[in-house]
Amino acid sequence: MNLNHFLAFVAAGLLAVTATPGPGQAYAAQAAAQIAPISHPTGLALPAQGQAPSDQNPPGQGGPTGTEAGERLYHKADLLCPESPPMFCQTPEGPVSGLVFTLGTNSDQPPRPRLVAIESYRDGLPNGLGVLFGDDGEVFAAVTLKQGVFEGLEIQFYDGGVGPGQRIKGVLNWRNGKLDGLTYDFGEDGSHLTIEEFRDGLRDGTSVEYYPDGSVSSKTFYRLDAQEGQPRRYAPGELKEPIPNFLLTPQITETMAEILRLDGLSQRIPLPE
Repeated sequence: MNLNHFLAFVAAGLLAVTATPGPGQAYAAQAAAQIAPISHPTGLALPAQGQAPSDQNPPGQGGPTGTEAGERLYHKADLLCPESPPMFCQTPEGPVSGLVFTLGTNSDQPPRPRLVAIESYRDGLPNGLGVLFGDDGEVFAAVTLKQGVFEGLEIQFYDGGVGPGQRIKGVLNWRNGKLDGLTYDFGEDGSHLTIEEFRDGLRDGTSVEYYPDGSVSSKTFYRLDAQEGQPRRYAPGELKEPIPNFLLTPQITETMAEILRLDGLSQRIPLPE
């Protein structure tokens, strides 16, 4: 299954449901009023503001961002976000739980307002998926956090964002704020691939580069971020090994579905004049 087929598969699996985002402060109220029904990867109805989850939508079963208390939408500039503890945000009523969007300006002259990020918060800290947007309004990166710490997948994209024809630039695995596990680095034309192993934030294991035909180009071994020996190089077609297929894991499927959902949501957030 190639990437475009995978994206079509994910998009086809999304069920449109109605959500009633609760406004955060002044600007968020305007934005929430203009947001149409959104998609959720589980296909379960999100409870409205102040409602308890239904029996069909038990706590902890609502997808990457959770649905325990419904989804509320906040503009980060309207929140109280002290420098300490880092990333913590609250309203006058208490810690933030819901979706938080950040606005900025692009590099045009004169600069124009743009959406910078949409982040999932729980109990005042980033918890779940956060999506970053470029000057063109397209997604260029998405990362999962747990209580303000990188935990899970980070996916990077080339220009063009997500959707048909989109190109993944890289996939990283985080554990407790450090790279841990396999990382994937794709060439812009999709013909080059490098897979590296990390442990506790350090390159540790075998780094493998592949030719466009899928055969191994080189292998380099690292121990605690230090290269051991010289890279072993191969001629095209000389060594063929199975490439770990991260596209079909449940974690990547859920993450890609949530990226598509938040990307759709971003297109409905109005920008100030």
